[in-house]
Amino acid sequence: MATEQMQQFLQAIRQDGSLQERMRTAPDQASIARLAVELGAEHGYHFTATEVEEWMGEHTAAVGELSDRELDQVSGGGGWPQPTSVLVNAYGGC
Repeated sequence: MATEQMQQFLQAIRQDGSLQERMRTAPDQASIARLAVELGAEHGYHFTATEVEEWMGEHTAAVGELSDRELDQVSGGGGWPQPTSVLVNAYGGC
């Protein structure tokens, strides 16, 4: 059930630019997980930070390659993309 809730929340992130921006404020994986739980709850979704971290771990390996935007960011001196991009990019977001 929680996995379905998390999948639905990820779809909501994909469709809502303000959620994407709020998620991008988290500086590290643990913060992302906590923020996802908090924002998810605000929007009626229920899952744990552990579930988010496990999902990100599984999908980081699956995503693997950097997007064009991420490559531009790295090559332009912007540093490595934030871990949040795993959540957003996994569902075709920015």
